[in-house]
Amino acid sequence: TLFFESKVHGAGGHLGAYVVDGFAAPLLFQIADELAERLPRTLGRRHPLRNLWAYKYASSESGIMVHKDQAAVNVNLWISPTEANLEPDRGGLKIYDDGGALEMERSVTPPALQGASGRRILAGLPNVTVPFRQNRITIFDSALPHATDVGAWKPGYTNRRISVTFLFGTPTSNT
Repeated sequence: TLFFESKVHGAGGHLGAYVVDGFAAPLLFQIADELAERLPRTLGRRHPLRNLWAYKYASSESGIMVHKDQAAVNVNLWISPTEANLEPDRGGLKIYDDGGALEMERSVTPPALQGASGRRILAGLPNVTVPFRQNRITIFDSALPHATDVGAWKPGYTNRRISVTFLFGTPTSNT
């Protein structure tokens, strides 16, 4: 994989590879097609693949802050070795159920949800933390706020957390 973007945020950052920049191996589209075929009520023809990318995070990464994606259904596939994650109950994804109450544009973390006050707001919401495991897929409604659950990672480039994101369908609203 060739990563075309280098983004710095928090204590680290991530490298990004996007379908529009050539992250378009046939295997990725095969995975998307097979997911749609095997999950016809969740994906199927009504939610075609809209976008996909991969992020490779720095070992000291604080992760992507809470946001909503521009799709109907979000699929995350984690491909780094499970052994690279030093906190087996963490390192995956935190998904919040805000009941549509948090007003935010998709893919943008509003200032009210950043910092300590944002952590307090999010702590009051029901949530699910999905621990990182190699080859684990999480599938959820893209309208749900979600964020990286960072954890701790072994040092070294080959131990960095890699997440492949597939976005299916069109969002029904901005919230």
